[in-house]
Amino acid sequence: PVNDLHLMAAYTLSASKDISGMPGSNASSAYSQLYTVQGPEFTGLQRTGSVIPGRAIASASYTKKWKWEGFDTHVSLFYEGKTAGTYSFIYKGDMNKDGVLGCDLIYIPNKPTELQWASASDMQQFWAFVNQDKYLSTHKGQYAGAYAASAPWFHTFDLRIAQDVAVRLGKTLHRLQ
Repeated sequence: PVNDLHLMAAYTLSASKDISGMPGSNASSAYSQLYTVQGPEFTGLQRTGSVIPGRAIASASYTKKWKWEGFDTHVSLFYEGKTAGTYSFIYKGDMNKDGVLGCDLIYIPNKPTELQWASASDMQQFWAFVNQDKYLSTHKGQYAGAYAASAPWFHTFDLRIAQDVAVRLGKTLHRLQ
């Protein structure tokens, strides 16, 4: 008997940019829900929020053929790894005074003296957060980009084990799994 082994792997790197991304269900919500610095009428080209930037898949399958006809054992493993998506850093209020709440991209200060702090504790907590974040820590002194930060990767594994069982009825070999 000959055993079978099959392997497959693939990686996809995606990027997409657009003007509006159509984040709403109608013209009004699509216009008012754009992440911007200067307001929805000045969006310019920015990253699309619906793209998964990176995805990897792989599979392996093996069939063990035994000396008894119709009693093969099958093992397969499938893997998928991808980012959980992208996100934007925005202010809660209306920082740019365009009349739209919660869609203004934040400015990432270059140093603590660029802002006034309510307390030393607030400043320490803010900079601890900025410095631990991959996107924020590398974009100090800039406005955050729309959908520019990537969520961490998550990984999924699916394992399948199946056993063929053969039953001969007359001249016909029937297989159950």
